[in-house]
Amino acid sequence: GLLQLPVVMSSKWEFVQNSYPQLAIVLQDFGKDLPKRPEEPFEDEASFWIYNELKYTLRQLLSAAFTNARRALFGRDVISPSLPRVLESLSQEVEETFHKRVATTVAKNEFIPRVIKLQSRYGWSDKEMDMTSLLVVRCSARAFVSRSWIYDYNADATNVMLTDLCHATDVELDTFFADSRKHIQEGIVLVDVNMDNVRVPRVPPEVARAIIGQPLTPEQRLKLAMTEVLAVADHPGAAPDGSTAARSADRLDVEESDAAGEAESSESDEDGEARTRKRRRGHDAADEQNGTAEPPAVAAATAHTNGVEPMDGVVAPTGAAGAVAAAASAAAAVPTLIVPSRR
Repeated sequence: GLLQLPVVMSSKWEFVQNSYPQLAIVLQDFGKDLPKRPEEPFEDEASFWIYNELKYTLRQLLSAAFTNARRALFGRDVISPSLPRVLESLSQEVEETFHKRVATTVAKNEFIPRVIKLQSRYGWSDKEMDMTSLLVVRCSARAFVSRSWIYDYNADATNVMLTDLCHATDVELDTFFADSRKHIQEGIVLVDVNMDNVRVPRVPPEVARAIIGQPLTPEQRLKLAMTEVLAVADHPGAAPDGSTAARSADRLDVEESDAAGEAESSESDEDGEARTRKRRRGHDAADEQNGTAEPPAVAAATAHTNGVEPMDGVVAPTGAAGAVAAAASAAAAVPTLIVPSRR
């Protein structure tokens, strides 16, 4: 057979195979990824997103069928009267199966698609999450039929695609593209403006990769730093509504660790300075007790000879007296102990 659709669609699919073989061939791309039961949960991101492709493909085919049916009213196109209804029925079945599988997946709590977790973090409505998912599919579609209809919408027609396939109004698009929205501020959805002053939304490649569960390069991770998308990608097992707290806890742990390290370093520096001062006082006291401390005049002369200015209150001898004093200090000088500092 061409394609094994879920059990609830078996009778309709048999009708499609017999009456619309071209449609059966188009949908054949999704055969190996469709489940046998609509209650079966999604196993991973790949199974979740291929079903999204099927969902949007049927929406696009249905939109095209109704467009052709409208043209047929004026004699410009010929179309089977039942094809739009068949596509509508198939699309409804897939939509219902998709929502049932999502509910089963979330209830099982073994795997939750990342885009579902992001809905609560970014405050998306169901339609806004649907638009985000379509933008992700636009740049990550795997099935040939999906890429075919995606290419029919050029980059400047992305708004048209969202309107056709997500039934979004201009008001809903304005709300979704508002600069105050978190997903806009974090660059998860970029809104460009073309030469005709038309907004063109898109999802960057690194965002799509993170959402569909693909590995990220260091450069891509850097672009996603401090975003909810990266937080979800780094904590795939986190609950949809507990991620923000989890990330805050992670940041708090890092801050506490850094503070503890700085405090320990500061205490170590202070201890080292105290030990150095104590050793210096001990050596000075020992020199005074043993009578080896340099007289002020000799110390001043030595400092002056070494290019160091004499201490306040001490006058270094000059002339012949200075030469004699320097010679005497050189003969009687005791090596100075230099204590290295650990700083």
